[in-house]
Amino acid sequence: GTPLAVYSGAAAHQRGLDVMIEALPKLPDLHVAFIVSRPGSKYVKGLVARAAELDVADRLSVLGYVPFDQVVEFLSAADLGVIPIHHWPNHEIALITKFFEYSHARLPIIVSDVQAMGEMVRSTGQGEVFRADDVSDYTRAVEAVLADPERYRGVYDARPELLSEWTWEVQADVLDGVYSRLRSGDPVGSGGPSNPTP
Repeated sequence: GTPLAVYSGAAAHQRGLDVMIEALPKLPDLHVAFIVSRPGSKYVKGLVARAAELDVADRLSVLGYVPFDQVVEFLSAADLGVIPIHHWPNHEIALITKFFEYSHARLPIIVSDVQAMGEMVRSTGQGEVFRADDVSDYTRAVEAVLADPERYRGVYDARPELLSEWTWEVQADVLDGVYSRLRSGDPVGSGGPSNPTP
């Protein structure tokens, strides 16, 4: 019955996990789980220490990765998935792996206002967007999702094509078509999908 926010992936300053810790005093019912490649890294230890300073360490769990075929099932136990990354050029242009993992786990997604993911979440309604590295705006986004989680989860039922398109198999077919046209000398834009990623 305890609301759980999850972050899975690499842990580094530019990934913005600090905001999740700093917001915990403002979100007294929330528990946070970090599922990271190196739970004992200096950065992660700093987050744990900061949680202790804020007297919220009992609401933070740090876990290592699970096997790839268990990721979606593991994440589905959470109430929301968080992508709090900062504004870096590569962060602006991609829908990153955890975005699709959270989606297949049918989690509401809270993402910083990086361009591609922010636009996608706004257009689908599957979550909330907050200003990167802004604790107050992140807190607002979490509160909005926790107030009506089924509103956000309902997107996956209302738009089943999202999850069917957001698979490795579908994307592999698209990329195979692009590479085949390149290999044959045909221009990439001469037919077929013009945008190989969602």
